[in-house]
Amino acid sequence: MTSQNPPRDERFAQRELAALRRRLHALETTPRIGPWVAITLASGYSTSVAGGYTPSYRFRSRLEVELRGGVRKGTGAGGVGVNGFANGDTMATLPAEIRPAQTIHAVVVGATTGAAASYGVFRVIITSAGALQWHSGIAAAPGWIALDGIRYDLI
Repeated sequence: MTSQNPPRDERFAQRELAALRRRLHALETTPRIGPWVAITLASGYSTSVAGGYTPSYRFRSRLEVELRGGVRKGTGAGGVGVNGFANGDTMATLPAEIRPAQTIHAVVVGATTGAAASYGVFRVIITSAGALQWHSGIAAAPGWIALDGIRYDLI
C-alpha cells in the first residue's frame, strides 16, 4: 500500500477523525449564552448608576466571555483619592473560570469626577490572574465606568 491509497480501515478512521474534529469545533464555537452572574467587587466599589446593570459576566460560548454593568468607587461624587479611581485600581478579581489566558485591554466609557465632570474614554485591563483594573494616561479620574460590551476569548 502507498500513502496515496491507504487501507480501507485507515480511510474510515481518517473520515471519522475529521467528523469528530468538525463536531468539536462546533461545540467550542456554538453560542451557549449563559445567565448573567454578578461580579464580586473589591471593597470600596459599587454599582455605578441607579437603574443600571450590576457588574456581571456571562458566557457567549464555551470560550467567550462578555461583561456588562457599571462600577464606581465610593458612594458619592468626589475626586481622585476621595471617591475617584486611581490609576491601576483593581475593582474586582474575576473567578478562575472566566480569566483570560493573556492580559486583555479594553476601551470603556465613564464620567470624570469633580466640579467639571465630563464623559471620557478609559482603559480596563483584565489580567490572566483575574485582576479587573482601571488605567488611564490622563489626570482626571472617572467617578464611574461602564463594562458594557467587553468581550474576550478565554484562550
